[in-house]
Amino acid sequence: MLASMVWLLKPPPWVLSWLRKGSVGLTLGAYVAAFISPGSFWPSGFVALTIPFFLILQLFLAIYWLFSQYLKASLHTLAVLLGLPFLYSTVQYSVNKVPDKNSFTVLSYNVRVFNAYDYLGGEKSLKTAQMINWLAQHPADIKCLQEFYYLPGSKVFNTLQRIAEAGKYQWVTVPSQQKDRQKPTFGAAIFSKLPIVKHGILPLGKQPHHKGLYADVLKNNDTIRIINVHLQSMSIDEENLFGSEGHTKQAQQERLWELFYRLKKGFIQRAKQVAILDEFIRQSPHPIILCGDLNDVPYSFTYTTLKQNLHNAFEAKGSGFGFTFRGKQLFFLRIDHQFFSPKRLSIQRFKTLQEIAFSDHYPIEGVYALEAIN
Repeated sequence: MLASMVWLLKPPPWVLSWLRKGSVGLTLGAYVAAFISPGSFWPSGFVALTIPFFLILQLFLAIYWLFSQYLKASLHTLAVLLGLPFLYSTVQYSVNKVPDKNSFTVLSYNVRVFNAYDYLGGEKSLKTAQMINWLAQHPADIKCLQEFYYLPGSKVFNTLQRIAEAGKYQWVTVPSQQKDRQKPTFGAAIFSKLPIVKHGILPLGKQPHHKGLYADVLKNNDTIRIINVHLQSMSIDEENLFGSEGHTKQAQQERLWELFYRLKKGFIQRAKQVAILDEFIRQSPHPIILCGDLNDVPYSFTYTTLKQNLHNAFEAKGSGFGFTFRGKQLFFLRIDHQFFSPKRLSIQRFKTLQEIAFSDHYPIEGVYALEAIN
């Protein structure tokens, strides 16, 4: 026992050498993985998820060596500096501006079908009524909703009318896939107090909820393109993954393999989807605000691809970690995002509304200003 403690406190030189050189190499490899499409090389999606671990490791080693050998500490310090973009995308502290008269507010929210299904509580759920009422009364100029649910004739799920009439919104949704018009509509929706002059569908997959929406809105005689997307889900069932039932060794292995295949499928599908989305963004004639449940964290190919042309609202004006997934065990995920065109748009305030706990996601809200063309 004593020998083990001595070994830990004063490791052999070869162990320290590996930690110094090998860990830096692995860290740089993780950074690079975030820029490699999982559609071409699927392991990159898993490798990129290790970035927070390696950042913390490099910071620890930099501090460790700082008190003994400065030159060795500099290698780890360099690794930390190279990873600062990932650190900035993970945690922020910002001073928000007071919104001016020409600003406008954009709300993005995955509403989880307003808890319409019986296993979520159904139409009698108190959270359902509270969520719809909250959304209807929220004063945002533009509302981008994912997993939107509308049931014609329902007194509870007549959500189009309730939200649109409460705020005098124009709206666009993904066209219903149902031939029977009395059946529910499910997918993305955009509500706007600003006039909608053009709108359309952005096909990102076969399922209705994998079809993105865009709406061109008028602001100060200029046009802004609002894009609302919901990318391939991680499809992680927390209760199944962390539940107490079936804790045999075989059951645990089956759960882990299922998780592996679901994550792998998600990485590959989102890589394909973000390629379509990125091309659409590049071709836009108007400044863009992109909202959505991207189902990807800040150190992912999806995120780094979108940051090539857009700025992230949380990074610009967010505070804290900004976690957006309201999970019991997976509470540390920021997978809902707003991005914007930095050349014509500026952001004055951004907030993750973690006090709003009606869905399995938290709403996010950004206040923007459009700069006039010189």
